[in-house]
Parts: sequence; C-alpha cells; structure tokens
Amino acid sequence: MKKVLSTLMVACVALLIQSCGPTQQEAIDYNNKIVDIEKRTEVIMTKFFEDFDPETAGSPEIMKKAIADIGQCKKDLTAIPDIKGGEAFKASGVEMLSAYETFFKTNVQKWVDAMVDPNRTEESLDAAQAEFEKATESVKVIEDKFETTQTEFAKLYGFELK
Repeated sequence: MKKVLSTLMVACVALLIQSCGPTQQEAIDYNNKIVDIEKRTEVIMTKFFEDFDPETAGSPEIMKKAIADIGQCKKDLTAIPDIKGGEAFKASGVEMLSAYETFFKTNVQKWVDAMVDPNRTEESLDAAQAEFEKATESVKVIEDKFETTQTEFAKLYGFELK
C-alpha cells in the first residue's frame, strides 16, 4: 500500500511541476534564442548585399554561402526545444527563415543572374528589380507575422520586448 501511495505521490508532484509551465525567465531566454538566430540571419543577408559585386567572378560563391548560412540558421531555430505557449512564435520564426531561404534561392538568384549577365539591358535589369521588390513585399508580410507572434508570446509571459 505504501508503494502505491508513494508512486501516486511522485506522479502527482511530477504533474504539478509540469503543469506550472516555464517561468518568465525561461520564456525570455526562449525569445532571446529565437531573436539571436533571426539577427544572425539579418547579418548574413546584409553581408551578402554588401559583398555582392556583379563584376566579380566570386559572386556566385557568395550567394551559395548566404543560402547555406540561412539554411543553418533555420536548422538551429528548429532545434530549439519548444516551450508551452511558444510553439506559434517558433513556427513563425521557422516560416520566416524558410521565406528568406526561398527568397535567396529564387528571387535573389534571378536578380543576381540579371546583374551578372554580360548581355544585360536596362529592361532586363528593371524587370529583375521589379520582381525583387515584389518578393521583398511578400517576405515583409511573413516578418510582420513573426513580430505579431513574438508580441503575443511576450504578453503571455508578461515581459516587454526591447
């Protein structure tokens, strides 16, 4: 009988601890991990646009590195363990990094191709720039969703975003 009561007591304590969920500090740490990866991705993208030179033969390598680095950021974000109430926030972060990855693989690649084309014309550059700007707008929608889910997460755990 004592074993049954003892086992029941341990189970109840474990359930109680688990039902309490993460602390505010754990939520802040979770937020910071996600934001750090998002900032790392911004640095990668900024560096690409700073380093890109259509007259340099190494530009395709810069592009490949940017895509690989964004993919690694996405893997790192996916690897963060979920916490209660943070699933939508993390998922929107993964969605945003996926959008960046796709943006670079398709839209930026088309823009780069147009820029390095020795037969480029003003019309081809204008068309590539228009497609690039259109794609940028669609990425901004996903960035807004990320910010919204982050704000909701912060409200859930009662902390302010800086």
